[in-house]
Amino acid sequence: MDEEMLSMEKNKVWDLVELPEEEKQPITWKWIFKRKRDGKYEARLVARGFMQKEGVDYTETFSPVISMPSLRLVLVLILQETLHSYVMDVKTAFLNGDLDEVVYMSQPQGYDDGTRKVCKLKKSLYGLKQAPRQWFHKFQQFKNEVKFKQSTSDPCIFIRKEK
Repeated sequence: MDEEMLSMEKNKVWDLVELPEEEKQPITWKWIFKRKRDGKYEARLVARGFMQKEGVDYTETFSPVISMPSLRLVLVLILQETLHSYVMDVKTAFLNGDLDEVVYMSQPQGYDDGTRKVCKLKKSLYGLKQAPRQWFHKFQQFKNEVKFKQSTSDPCIFIRKEK
């Protein structure tokens, strides 16, 4: 749990603030525990996104996923043309997505500062309805910065030609 909270702090996921609007209730959170294949345990702090109100805490939730025909086509092209491909994992990926909406969350128990302040989320926390969308936007922005072109037929395919 400490490692997860350090990751939250490192990514500046929230600011502690007084709850400014009485009609806006902070959402709550929960810990998800998982045992990994290597035998290590992982704890993840997730927001209870089911408490979010459409039009208040989020507007859009759609996030694209590569289609199976597109994936097959890309794999065939990589093999046929002897192209380079890279697979990567972004640790705590969703925490990189910036939030467009104002979302408040109660402080995690055991890590609270003893005040009645709440967490004003700045980044997408796991469990938020818009988290996958915000992560994809951040990833898309990064790919554009490093000169990848996004496919017009499948938004999850990015191509970069090297000279």
